Amino acid sequence: MLSRSYTNAPLFRARNSSLRTSKPLVFYNPTLRAQNSLISAPPPPPPAASLMPPSSSVVSPIPFTNDWNAIIRGYAQSHNPINAVTCYLSMSRSPCKPDALTCSFFLKACARALARIETLQMHAHVVKFGFGADVLLRTTLLDAYAKCGDLDNSRNMFDEMSQRDIASWNALILGLAQGNKPHEALELFKEMREGKIYQWNMMPNEVTCSRMQNFDENVIVCNAVIDMYAKCGFVEKAYKVFEGMRCSRNLVTWNTMIMAFAIHGDGVKALELFNSMGRHGIGPEPDRWTVDEGVRLFELMEERGVSKNVKHYGTVVDLLGRAGRLDEAYEIIESMPIFPDAVLWQTLLGASKIYGNVEMAENASRKLVEMGSSHCGDFVLLSNVYAAHKRWNDVGRVREAMKNRDVKKVPGFSYIELNGTIYKFYNGDQSHPDWKQIYTKLEEIRI
Repeated sequence: MLSRSYTNAPLFRARNSSLRTSKPLVFYNPTLRAQNSLISAPPPPPPAASLMPPSSSVVSPIPFTNDWNAIIRGYAQSHNPINAVTCYLSMSRSPCKPDALTCSFFLKACARALARIETLQMHAHVVKFGFGADVLLRTTLLDAYAKCGDLDNSRNMFDEMSQRDIASWNALILGLAQGNKPHEALELFKEMREGKIYQWNMMPNEVTCSRMQNFDENVIVCNAVIDMYAKCGFVEKAYKVFEGMRCSRNLVTWNTMIMAFAIHGDGVKALELFNSMGRHGIGPEPDRWTVDEGVRLFELMEERGVSKNVKHYGTVVDLLGRAGRLDEAYEIIESMPIFPDAVLWQTLLGASKIYGNVEMAENASRKLVEMGSSHCGDFVLLSNVYAAHKRWNDVGRVREAMKNRDVKKVPGFSYIELNGTIYKFYNGDQSHPDWKQIYTKLEEIRI
């Protein structure tokens, strides 16, 4: 069984959520995990029937491993994936023994709930039960570590694998790219591309590779290339790929190109492209581009047969947040019929920082703490909000919380391409051999 020091995660969330903004914001305390036990917690309510496999609707008098797996899988796909942990603990007290599928479903729940400690404990169980040779399970474990932000363990898992499939490479590359280590992600991708892994006969597929012949015939790769050019600031190159596609454009293609024009200040071009979507039978045509119109279109989605997902909610929260309508953004998140992810609260936290709303920043930060998020940017944003209001004691508490949770602030850096070579510079970097001349030139430009 898992250690009896294992925390009652739902109880921990309830305790944190009972705090009020008028009191000091209490951050995650590792010692608190030893004060409660999920073993004594009542079993959670069953997940929605629509999320459960048909076979799980029949309750056996003596559940078998497959029955437990079906329930844990249902919880993992539900709006409250952390309930899979409670179910697993109940299973561990039963005569049934977990199999590799049990561990896989549990890890997928951990990945969705950002449950790093639970992932570590399941790793111990994978070793204990002798499932370490299962390539698919090890890939799932690697992916869970990466999504929880534990890139060191994710990389260690990858390096220790005697066999790797394309999913293993994709999981680590994606984790590094989204976890503030894009340079390492590029190096790993180059390792695949340059054929340094002949013993596994592995080459990048369309998910990892966009440098292939006739890539304009593959919509997935085209979308990735458009997004890459846009994020690198090459909007015209992105549009050239968009125009030259020999495959059918899908909704992601249009959205990516419209976003590229929008975030780089070409609102007119973004609107023209958005209007042309309607003529191609994709999406509604807007009358004007305002915050109110965006909210109205959001509310009309279901009437037009479009089901709202978390990305739609994220877009409207971002729209309201940029306009300073933080209360409305908060109400939309709270009214969501689906489980809001960390990105929604991070969006609200960022908007609260821009508009100096301390109370809303604390609300958003509290929600992130409850979800187990340990992204350094969440702490830095809250610290900046406090600093702007000269609440230095609170700034100190945030820094102490980062220290207790072993959260490292990722230093800012920039990439510069010169004569075909890419140089990486950190804030205040002095590693380049010509750093003195570089700073001298910067001072001249500043003057």
